[in-house]
Amino acid sequence: MSDPLRLVHRNASRIIHDLAKHIYTITRPTASTIWIGRGWDDDRSEHQTGRALDIIVARKVGSQPTAEELAAGWAVVDWLVAHASALRIRHIIFRRRIYRHRYRAWGKLPNRDSTSSISDWHDDHAHVLLESESGYVPDHPLTQEPPMRPPLAPTDLTVDITLPDRFRLAWQNHTTDDQPITRTEIWRTDRTTRSACIASFQGQRIWWDDTEIVRDQAYTYTVVAFNAAGKASAVSQTVYTAPAPPAALTLTRDGSYLAADWSDASFTATSFEVEHELEEVWTGHRIAAEANSYAAEVHPGRRHRVRVRALAPDGTPSSWTISGYTRKENQIA
Repeated sequence: MSDPLRLVHRNASRIIHDLAKHIYTITRPTASTIWIGRGWDDDRSEHQTGRALDIIVARKVGSQPTAEELAAGWAVVDWLVAHASALRIRHIIFRRRIYRHRYRAWGKLPNRDSTSSISDWHDDHAHVLLESESGYVPDHPLTQEPPMRPPLAPTDLTVDITLPDRFRLAWQNHTTDDQPITRTEIWRTDRTTRSACIASFQGQRIWWDDTEIVRDQAYTYTVVAFNAAGKASAVSQTVYTAPAPPAALTLTRDGSYLAADWSDASFTATSFEVEHELEEVWTGHRIAAEANSYAAEVHPGRRHRVRVRALAPDGTPSSWTISGYTRKENQIA
């Protein structure tokens, strides 16, 4: 746990000290996944007031917390809400929601859009703002009822791209009596837009059709489940549609050397598969995405051609982009 007093205004020092004492009890046995810090600040940040603190839930800042880390984070947030009056808490931001103690209610987090990061959305940390005169944590055991836990993350997410006018997502929910799922969100990323929520619906559906698609454009999808208290699950695994095929494939020959170059038309590609044809036999090679080129020594008296396709992180391939044949005079047939 980071030093809670090093850069913190004196108004917040008592709550941080007392909160630190309680964290192990609240989050046991996952207390090591939570640390308290002042967070970054600039001229617009509430941290400039000295009355704000961040409780980092994810082991790595900027990444989505695991299910275990998320459960520990909600345990701390629920405890803060239950003691908000004694602590003189003005509001708490966590998992794309804001709790305003004045209204005793959670609401949507404003002023965020598709360009906002995981930390902007407060998926990886809880942000707490105190009133001008902060209080202290009562020195007595916690007596509130166990809080409703967030639901388990959806699993087995798949995307069917064979339908003519839509992509069909399907997944498995994991609901129990104390972890009911009442709402689901679908998040999508494409080449021009960072991750954005494109659908939100009530109930326990386990499939959804995305009809706002462009063929030959790559997309990624994730699913998040919510319970009746508005608590979000961890994010599901990411699924990928087929990447866009490589573009501008050129093939040149200089004596006994053959060179192929292309451009990456898909933001999801992490590698390329290159195959070189000689005498109607294709020989394959795997190349990192940043390379965008292939070279080989070849027989000068024979014709050659190359085909290339992009591979998504999960191995989903694009269609092949195929060059023409080389001629002896170093032209493309």
